[in-house]
Amino acid sequence: MIPEHTDAALASLDPDLVARLRFVLEADALKSVLRRNSITDGSRRENTGEHSWYLALMGRQFPGSWLPSGQAQIVDCAAPHFKLMTSSNGRLDYIETISQWRKRFGAPSLKKSLLKARLAPRWLTSADFRLAFTSGVSANTVCFERRLLDHHRLVFEKR
Repeated sequence: MIPEHTDAALASLDPDLVARLRFVLEADALKSVLRRNSITDGSRRENTGEHSWYLALMGRQFPGSWLPSGQAQIVDCAAPHFKLMTSSNGRLDYIETISQWRKRFGAPSLKKSLLKARLAPRWLTSADFRLAFTSGVSANTVCFERRLLDHHRLVFEKR
């Protein structure tokens, strides 16, 4: 929850900036949530703040993306016009795909080196670009590995 005095100060700022700041403030507040869960391999326990950080990073790296709350939300939205024919979970396949992309993108080649050199001015002038490409963390991969996000393959037929 955002304190009242902070909320009042935000009211005078640009609405887009305010939306981003509110998001960061809410994500930051989750660090104080005391709930802890075992991670998938059972090696340790992590708190809600650890998950929140990766989800916040995803939101920052993919602004404007719509993340549905599950398969049912997508099926319900499509129901007036489409009938679900098949569905399967592709989370593990998606993790492998991301891994392959990273290997191929990271493999040395003259053409890629020249392309990266052309992006240097943008890297120098854009904090968002630097965060997305040089943070050293693939928030996407972490979210799928920790089962914070899922990847459904849905096939619909028009009604």
